[in-house]
Amino acid sequence: MCVHLRQRVFFIKGLLLMSGSWCVVLVVHHRLPFANEVFYMSLPLVWLLFHVLFRRSWLSNRLTGRNALEGLVSLAGIMGFFWYFSASMQGKMIWKEVLLAAYFLVSVGIILYYARRALKAAASFLTKRLRDGRIKRLVAGIAYGVLWLCLVFPYVLATFSIHRPKIGDRLNPVSALALPYEDVRLMTQDGIRLCAWFVPAPDSDKSVVIGHGLGANKSNFMPLVDLWHGLGYNVLIFDFRGHGHSGGHTVTFGAREKYDIRAAVDYLASRQGLDAGGIIGYGVSFGGAALIQAAAEERRIQALVVDSAFADIETMAQQVVALVRFVPPFLRGVIARVGVMFVNLELGFDLREISPHQAIPKLKDQPILLIHGQKDALIPWEESKQLYRLASEPKSCYWVNSAGHYATLVDQDYREHIQAFLSEHGL
Repeated sequence: MCVHLRQRVFFIKGLLLMSGSWCVVLVVHHRLPFANEVFYMSLPLVWLLFHVLFRRSWLSNRLTGRNALEGLVSLAGIMGFFWYFSASMQGKMIWKEVLLAAYFLVSVGIILYYARRALKAAASFLTKRLRDGRIKRLVAGIAYGVLWLCLVFPYVLATFSIHRPKIGDRLNPVSALALPYEDVRLMTQDGIRLCAWFVPAPDSDKSVVIGHGLGANKSNFMPLVDLWHGLGYNVLIFDFRGHGHSGGHTVTFGAREKYDIRAAVDYLASRQGLDAGGIIGYGVSFGGAALIQAAAEERRIQALVVDSAFADIETMAQQVVALVRFVPPFLRGVIARVGVMFVNLELGFDLREISPHQAIPKLKDQPILLIHGQKDALIPWEESKQLYRLASEPKSCYWVNSAGHYATLVDQDYREHIQAFLSEHGL
């Protein structure tokens, strides 16, 4: 009886902690756009303060030399992961971001601790009427696994999708392309500072804004700077919020990144010697989604070239879940929908109402070229086909038969298709 009572208490504590915390986030989201970041930064401090005041003996029993050693080993593991991740993304490790990531993982770990206790208590509650001990343990284990897979796993996917590790620049236009450039600082309308590079083109008043892909940074896309500079365009390439050296730690899949694009357009429009009405937008994947949403409201973007973009956030979520091998096919749709629900909860708005497929019909007299590889396993080719169907004229498409996700750039006709698109519309 005492065991069941204790399990119920833990179950109630866990539910109150998670649901109460998320309710606070939802309430303050109206006045504080990044309340989720405040929540994650505050949670370990609140947790520590609670134990110092009310459970000091429990805390002191766990602050042992062994636990401190485990903490140092975990920090070393995080540093190793960051080093490997940064190297694989051809970037540099940012030490401040390593420490922030470690702190963030502590916050997520607290949530998962109470989630585990709550789900075990829930599984025990669901099987309390079973008499046979072995059957009861088996059914409780299955119930716990299903609850974890359908509730906690989508939360983990969601939170690590919108709070991603930042990587620094290993290259710049001088070291990679021997092109002179200027370091530029942009400020968005919602107060996020962005880091950018401006690469001037001699005797040209045309300019292009380049939006990189998810989890990358501006130095990963030096081949695009070379391509557009070779076409005679002044190039502005920047780190989106939550990426590289820019501010913020929350990704919104284009919903707020459109402000980043707008800040870049403001800079180009204000720069002397450039044509404020001759700005081209180029976006890759996540950057393409942001570009579509920005151009639907920003008429100074004269034309768009979008490569490997997604049309709908739910489709993208289902595709990400499908890549996780251990998830049964019949549960993928549920997990994707619950994951999107957690994303919406953290962001404070419904991403399904702000998807590229809803923004693209709003483009007015802005030519768009949609590019996609037909072998793309991350964002299916059909996503760009859907965008193409919804886009108004003038529009063009270029489907690359053998390319995967953003492997289109290596196609020998890539540059020629973009050049033909620009020439067709007098750009």
